[in-house]
Amino acid sequence: MPRTAGSKDIEKRKRRIDKGRKRKKYRGREIIRFPKRKGNKEAIKIWFWERKRMSKQGYSKWSRHVRRFIRPVVYHFGIRVDVPINMISTKEAIEELALEVIGYDGHFLAMGVSGSPKTKTGLKWVKLFEVVIMETRDGLRARMIKDHRLYRYWFWRGN
Repeated sequence: MPRTAGSKDIEKRKRRIDKGRKRKKYRGREIIRFPKRKGNKEAIKIWFWERKRMSKQGYSKWSRHVRRFIRPVVYHFGIRVDVPINMISTKEAIEELALEVIGYDGHFLAMGVSGSPKTKTGLKWVKLFEVVIMETRDGLRARMIKDHRLYRYWFWRGN
């Protein structure tokens, strides 16, 4: 806690004992550390969530004071896919995968899971990328618009 300007402490302030060290327990539970499988996976699990506009009824349920600050967008759980790593190593490969797996137009968010010792399940949802599929004269066309965290993965080769 920051000190007020000009005030003096009577006793020494308490500091976190485990600062800078790996914790053995979190919330009284022992942390189980699994070895990282970075670099030796053949496939990765991806969930495609569809982004849709919030209904008027859903929007009206929010408090009128809060309504102007929220984004009227909801995500619907979609398709789960086990994807080989070579199919998501480049932007073009991701666009092909989205057309192959989803097959209709819309705005989609690709979600994955990452390990986190702080959660009850030991997992946390992470955004990988966003894909927009549009209907054109030539048929369906996919475009990856945002790359949220693919640069962290060893298989990602960029654009």
